[in-house]
Amino acid sequence: SVLKKLENIAIENENWQKALQLMEQQTQIIKDGDDELMSLFYTKGVIYKKYLNDLDNAIASFQEVIKIDPDYGSVFNDLDVIYTESERWHDLVDLLFIKENRVSNEEWQQFLFRIGNIYKDKLQKADSTEEAFKKIIDIEPKNVSAMSSLLEIYHEQRQWDNWLEVAGKLISLISSEQSVPIILEMARIEHSVMSNSERAVELIVDLRITESDN
Repeated sequence: SVLKKLENIAIENENWQKALQLMEQQTQIIKDGDDELMSLFYTKGVIYKKYLNDLDNAIASFQEVIKIDPDYGSVFNDLDVIYTESERWHDLVDLLFIKENRVSNEEWQQFLFRIGNIYKDKLQKADSTEEAFKKIIDIEPKNVSAMSSLLEIYHEQRQWDNWLEVAGKLISLISSEQSVPIILEMARIEHSVMSNSERAVELIVDLRITESDN
């Protein structure tokens, strides 16, 4: 089309504002053609980000692509980078959740780890952090990393019943050497917090038996 040819000329001449104007005109007249629309919006996003350093408009353009197809080209990664570098953590979490039901269970666990760590380290939202790591365990009940993260959360929040429950499951999945500090902490909590000295002694006795066997 004439508009497309003029757009290409504007881009070749690095006349970015003119190119953007021509692309916007094209988006208004395209009726059926998602691929063409996505190409236009994506190119607009690249120009805004790379050549004009206009992140807000770059984001708006990339989001138009995401609405049509989150898997188009590198648009997902482009938004990921922008949100991360500009510390737009809420936007980044919303973006990552788009991948739910669009990737394998293994890949989704990796996304959930990122989401959980963003909630924990950047947004300080303990409930959302817990929810993300619990979702990982729902997918893979023996995920040691997710369990370890939950232990940290529950310990910080002093949710001792939850901590003891997860700790009991975790020690069955890790080596005897790795489990020693966890068992000692279990015994301390049972004795000092839960007032269950009998259970604390039982844990210490079992630990000594295990150590003597090894």
